[in-house]
Amino acid sequence: MTVYKWPHNVEPTAESVAAEMARFGFRSYDLQTVPPWFFRSRHAHDEEEIRGAVTGVTTFHFDEGPVTLEAGDILIIPSGCSTRSAATTGARSRPTRARAAVSAT
Repeated sequence: MTVYKWPHNVEPTAESVAAEMARFGFRSYDLQTVPPWFFRSRHAHDEEEIRGAVTGVTTFHFDEGPVTLEAGDILIIPSGCSTRSAATTGARSRPTRARAAVSAT
């Protein structure tokens, strides 16, 4: 997995995070609102996955250790990589989530 930290000096928005994610060649994404203390059980996907946080903090737990995304950060998860995730802030977290079986490249 690879984390890209938010490179701009402005607060991220759903639109600006989606624009950053588009640079990686994924064809589709959706915006999800995740409530505070959200937890998703351990799972894996057959395709490479991309996720980006718009606000809040979300931690993904991999076999190699945890990876935390803050507002604007982007995470690329290789296909078949097992993870569980949790939104760990008191505020609502709105991660932008994208998955694609086929990238644009």
